[in-house]
Amino acid sequence: MPGSIAEDPLAGTICDRVLENALKDPDKPFAIVLSNGSIEILTYASLVDQASRYRDWFVERNVKSGDTIAIISAHGTQIFPAFIGAMLVGAIPSVFPTLSARQDPKMFWGTHQRVFDRVKPAMLLTDGTNLAAINDHIIGFGDRTFPIAPLPQTVNAPARYVTKTQSRSTAFLQHSSGTTGLKKGVQLGHSSVLAQVSSYARSLEITGEDVVASWLPLYHDMGLVACFMLPCVLGLTTVYLNPFEWVLRPWALLDAIERYRATLAWMPNFAFQHIVRTAPRGRTWDLSSLRALVNCSEPCKASTFETFFDRFRSSGLHVEALQVCYAMAENVFAVTQTTLGKPPQVITAKLQPASAQGAILPVERPYGGDQNIRYLSCGTPIDGVLVRIVGVDGNELPDARIGKIQIAGSSLFSGYHLMGENQLVENRWHSTGDLGFMNGGELFVTGRSDDVLIVRGINLYAHDLEYAVNEEVAIKAGRAVAFGVFNEATGSQDLTIVAEREPGGAIASDMDVVRSIKSKIFAGTGVTVSDVRLVSPGWLIKTTSGKISREANAKKYVKEFVNP
Repeated sequence: MPGSIAEDPLAGTICDRVLENALKDPDKPFAIVLSNGSIEILTYASLVDQASRYRDWFVERNVKSGDTIAIISAHGTQIFPAFIGAMLVGAIPSVFPTLSARQDPKMFWGTHQRVFDRVKPAMLLTDGTNLAAINDHIIGFGDRTFPIAPLPQTVNAPARYVTKTQSRSTAFLQHSSGTTGLKKGVQLGHSSVLAQVSSYARSLEITGEDVVASWLPLYHDMGLVACFMLPCVLGLTTVYLNPFEWVLRPWALLDAIERYRATLAWMPNFAFQHIVRTAPRGRTWDLSSLRALVNCSEPCKASTFETFFDRFRSSGLHVEALQVCYAMAENVFAVTQTTLGKPPQVITAKLQPASAQGAILPVERPYGGDQNIRYLSCGTPIDGVLVRIVGVDGNELPDARIGKIQIAGSSLFSGYHLMGENQLVENRWHSTGDLGFMNGGELFVTGRSDDVLIVRGINLYAHDLEYAVNEEVAIKAGRAVAFGVFNEATGSQDLTIVAEREPGGAIASDMDVVRSIKSKIFAGTGVTVSDVRLVSPGWLIKTTSGKISREANAKKYVKEFVNP
């Protein structure tokens, strides 16, 4: 029928897409959930059935259109129907992180309390592990906190799988990481999500035969959109691993890819390193099914791809499968994507201080010696998205000039929940907070503007320093932080590194490890590290979403080591 949902990928809502997929292939697995050696399968028919039960359950408890539903659950099949069931009512679901062993409970739940006090969710849904903790730490929501669990069937599911949700209404909230303040809920509408999925699917040439493998938590946009929303809209199967189990056994992702012949997966840069460092030596997997293993979410490094490919080329990994995406919640997900079928472009340049002032990059030819820096392309903008680089005066910069990254397009968010509409969008352009440059139509991201450390007049990216530290085998993967500590005597910042020792790791004295870190950073930047502190596992403070907090750790460092 002309104009039908099936013919127009942007018509209707996310819920419409899910029902369409269930009617088309009811027995197809939507989610294969792996946890503690068990396998749980949720078909599209079951997803619709259980989402409908949640819809009825929400209505019985007076949940109304526009209400917020907070979901706090680490893993399991029930997150998905609860999320979609909330959308069926017209409510706005949002997934929040759960407490990990290395996070401070008081700080963690205190942040959640402040967010809940502002958002005022109509209901908190959580798993049994977190139910008692929420009742102990969260005040004022006891009568609105319920365990997330399968609901009994009452009537025929497809018949009551109905909603008055409008395509222009808010579908869900994606909360920020909260590294520099209170978490902000990014409002994403059904139409924006469908526009993003349609465009991104074309970039990755996705078909109904694709299978996604993921360990990513659903409170992060990469897990929520790329590994939940995209598959359920397009009718794909996703294999989900428990994020906490993945950290302890990272190569479990490779097991899942091999077993289920997964074709798509997304990971942040550190995860590639983590898998290489922990995968049993000599073991191989069949990774030949992968079409795209996408590096996303944090600055992507060419050396990471080289190391990963060298380790797993014997496992049938195609070098062309290693891809890069630049993404953010404010654009639903993808902004740019590298081209399938060929490795991402790498630009080698002479090292220059990182700057937000539009510093010229010598990209015309590579330079020899240690004073090199390599930039890995994030690809070209996906359809419907515009990207530009602007200087401090707000004017667009030409190729090979570092500046602020701004985006516009059909997937852009409508604003931050309860904080006004589009307050960061001016004349349709949204400033991302990241720095980068364009070259030949491709985007190269150099880092976040708040990642820049000024040490004796030289600007450095903290993430580049942390990456160098994380290459040390004696350092626990992803557990290093770089920051500046103001020195009144010099009137400048002292470059400081704090890193957690790998338990039972490489046999090397602390002095040797510190010397190696200082030498590596000096060789790459010409800057001397004032202090390197090796600390025990669990010392570093993380945000509620699991990111290392530079601000909090700098304060802790000063308190413990400078002014004890």
